[in-house]
Amino acid sequence: MTELTTEQVHHRDHTHRVFFGDSTGCLRVAQAPSYPLPPNYAGPPIRTVILPGFRSHSDYAVHKMAAGNLGATTWIVAMARKSGTIDLVHVAEPAASTSSAAPTELQATVLATITEERMRVGIERWVGLAVAHNGIYSCTSAGSFRFTPVDLGASDDILGQPKLLNFSGPLQHCCFFPAYNPTHFSFAGEEIPPSLWDASLALTEQPQSMAGDDSLDGIAADSASQAANMNAKLRKRKRQAEARAKAKEYAWGEVWRAKNLPNDYLSLPQRANVAQIAIVDMDTESHRDAAASDDAAAAGAESVPPRTTIVVGTKDGLIRVFEPAVGGRKHTREHRIVQAGQGAIKTMSVGQSPGELFVADSTGKLFSVDWRNGQIQYQYRDITGAINSLQPLPAPTSADSGEPIGHPLLISSSQDKLVRLHTTEPPPAQPLRGKPSEAGKSKVRGETLWTCFTASNANSPAYLITAVVWDGKVPTSQVVPRPSRANKSGRRTRRREGYGFDGVEGSGDEEDESGDESAREGEDEEDEVWSKMKEVGGKSGGVEVQAGGRDDEDDEVEGDGDGEEKRKRTRQQ
Repeated sequence: MTELTTEQVHHRDHTHRVFFGDSTGCLRVAQAPSYPLPPNYAGPPIRTVILPGFRSHSDYAVHKMAAGNLGATTWIVAMARKSGTIDLVHVAEPAASTSSAAPTELQATVLATITEERMRVGIERWVGLAVAHNGIYSCTSAGSFRFTPVDLGASDDILGQPKLLNFSGPLQHCCFFPAYNPTHFSFAGEEIPPSLWDASLALTEQPQSMAGDDSLDGIAADSASQAANMNAKLRKRKRQAEARAKAKEYAWGEVWRAKNLPNDYLSLPQRANVAQIAIVDMDTESHRDAAASDDAAAAGAESVPPRTTIVVGTKDGLIRVFEPAVGGRKHTREHRIVQAGQGAIKTMSVGQSPGELFVADSTGKLFSVDWRNGQIQYQYRDITGAINSLQPLPAPTSADSGEPIGHPLLISSSQDKLVRLHTTEPPPAQPLRGKPSEAGKSKVRGETLWTCFTASNANSPAYLITAVVWDGKVPTSQVVPRPSRANKSGRRTRRREGYGFDGVEGSGDEEDESGDESAREGEDEEDEVWSKMKEVGGKSGGVEVQAGGRDDEDDEVEGDGDGEEKRKRTRQQ
């Protein structure tokens, strides 16, 4: 394989630029190479992006990070901190004169800081963050939802008047779809079932015609007078019917809500126990076209978009699949990923391939799961700490044709203060039939390409990476051919068509073109046995025989007479 220089490995056009937020509040950056990695590659250096006027401290630890464009071209990183603030950091590209841009040349500027007054610092945390082209979405564990408009063209203050919402809490996670410029969001908690909301509709005011009618007060009074004449049994049934009708009523902007789990065998209500939530599939384009059509009322602006699928991970080690688009409120599938009593689902991330979902538990295990059937595709080994964050990276594209080369990658950060780059293997196009995999077991092991310790040298302390984002630029790469090798018999072997990544498809699997490898192995073993017998014999008939020095036919001719006399003498005795 062609040897690559450090400049080629870390060239900006051929790397994924990844940003990290740590437990001290700093912003760091690394360039994950997409080239075939050199031998014994130890990983890229993780460098600190200097923020003017910022001093690192644990009070400013980063909880969530999001990235995207504000306006047309201003790319920012939003950092939600433990202190209840969100910093909008603009990371400028280096000068155009440098073809190979080192991470230290990045220029960072804090455009503005958003403060969430409703957040109780030290008690609550950030559970959701997203960047839109005109503002920032954020949500806390107490249910404080905020959209802050951002106008970069304003002369004095670029932050506009925020739009605030209050949801029931506590919440464990809030996800947005798409990740940049979202149209919908979903949240859930231990006692809060998952729900789906239209982002733009939820932030508008509800019309008075739909808020309620004063004329209904008289009807309510008549119902109260009728309830006085009912017996206890009828009043109980009426209360239950009203409770069911109220539960079916969605709030303004809410388009779907999951149904509570059925009671357990003791007739006690079960909690949702949701720890993570992800919107894995949604057709927002057709939904937007239907809402913008002339028949918008018939299409239903508050309807669920087609092909909507929501997956939640629980503290019991389960994943539940909801399909709101089919009109049901119950989960359609439930699969156990972590063995019962051996951990909870801590982090989830939707992969780059259809049906791919990366699931990490609280004990350091990382799985690739096909959420369509619950099959555990494979598991990553040698991870000693619980995963804090995951960031899938797309496959690089060819510099010539623009087609994807190889498979996507995966960045992970864990409690052991290590950052890892993993290979991925897409699930099959058609979901496999049969029973789901047993919890915690897998047949195929995922591979880790490199591992980086966060301490840059022996004198600097290690820090904990708590959030990871990608800058959204797909790198370019090229296939580096691997030389074929020849076997002992002189026949050449070929490698399967690969993509140049160690551990990815085609990295080390070999196929022999001759087809009968076992027969050749048997011949080699037989030759080795005969050669050892010659070495033991030493001299035969006064002629020294060296192993491997003559052919077998010559050995038989020279030692035939003496050997025959010895055999006759042995039979006579």
